[in-house]
Order: sequence, then C-alpha cells, then structure tokens
Amino acid sequence: MVRKGADPSQSYVAKLLHKGPDAVLKKVAEEAGEVLLAAKDGQTQQIIYEVADLWFHTLVTLAQYNLTSDDILKELARHELPAKKIYEDDEFIAFHDIRPAAPIHILIIPRQHIEKLSDCTTEQTQMLGRMQLLAVQLMQELGCTNGFRTVINCGPDGGQEVYHLHLHAMGGPRPWATIPAVLILLFGGKRLRNLGSDLGESIKGFKKGIADASSDDKTKVIEAEKDKIQS
Repeated sequence: MVRKGADPSQSYVAKLLHKGPDAVLKKVAEEAGEVLLAAKDGQTQQIIYEVADLWFHTLVTLAQYNLTSDDILKELARHELPAKKIYEDDEFIAFHDIRPAAPIHILIIPRQHIEKLSDCTTEQTQMLGRMQLLAVQLMQELGCTNGFRTVINCGPDGGQEVYHLHLHAMGGPRPWATIPAVLILLFGGKRLRNLGSDLGESIKGFKKGIADASSDDKTKVIEAEKDKIQS
C-alpha cells in the first residue's frame, strides 16, 4: 500500500497492477498459499483471518489506484472474493466485513482514493454525506430497524489500519456491543494485541514479585509494578 507522498507509478504494486487484475489475484493467491504452508496445528482461525485480509487489501489497493472499473470488479467476483459484496455504484463499494465486530457489520469504500478522513476537502464533504446516507439505506435493508452505529477511523491514534477512507456500519442485537468489540474498533486489532502482550508481561512480573517478596517488601513491589504499568 503506497502512503501519501509516495510516487505510485514507481511502486512494486503499481507495476503489478499494470499487468492486469489476473496478475494481482495470482500474487494474492501465492501469498495466501505461503501463509497456509507456514501454518501449524491450532492456527486455523488465525490463518483464515490472514488470508481474508490479503483479499481485503487487494480490493482496497485496486480502489487506491482508481482501477476499480466494472471489468476489474467482475474479475474479483469471478475469483470469489471472500468478502460478500452487497452494493456498488459509480461512487461506492459496500460489502460485509470479513472480521465482523457485530451481527451485521458492513464496510463502505469510496472508489475515489482518500487516505483518511482528515484529508477530505470541502468539495468531498458531499461525498461523505452520501456515504452516510448509503449506510442508513443498507443497514435498514439488512434489518437494523432499531438502530446501528457508523465509525470512520482516522489516523494511527484513531485506530486506522488501512489507509484508504472507509466507513464501518454495525448493528444487530445489543449483546454484540461488548468491551472487546469496542476496543478493537477504537484501537485496532494489532495495537490491542501489543497492549495485551505488554500488560501480560507486567502482570507476570507483578505476580512473581509478590511471590518472591517478604512481607515487609510487598508494598514496595506493588508500588514499583504500578509505576511500570502506568509508564
């Protein structure tokens, strides 16, 4: 994925795209094969996520280079993109999220490449309004008559992991609105895993310190571990 300021014409992805959609899909299939070959026992669910992510990033990359023509979309459909497409027009593509955080979780992606929400110009605000109205239409058609939420993550601190503007719309019975789902949407899966790993190490150190310390030292150990976690 080419970041803002880079020259897309010089990137490996751009050169691959110029060879046509078949070349892109072949490369994705090769990478997916490598991921599957590297799989070990007990990794099935994670492997499914990684392979599905490859397909998702392919779709977003095609959109980024303004190559989401009808022909390319048909090519993607012919190769059975795992994410189920539910809507498309000249301006947007919408499909079910491959890693839903709610019973009904869709993504709406504008064909025009905009890296993030804060990059939108005054002229593009009308497009953002149409994207929100499309979310209302699609979520109601999918049965979310009691309400839903829309989210646009913006930038690294906003949990944005794919740098092509996209809108999440989520709905369904309220039990889905758990703390893990909200944390993933706010911070992103990768950042949350890193945070969990760091916190886990701190907790291990805390437990070990308590076990090893004498009664007189326990207060000092607790205070030291508190400072470590807060920092």
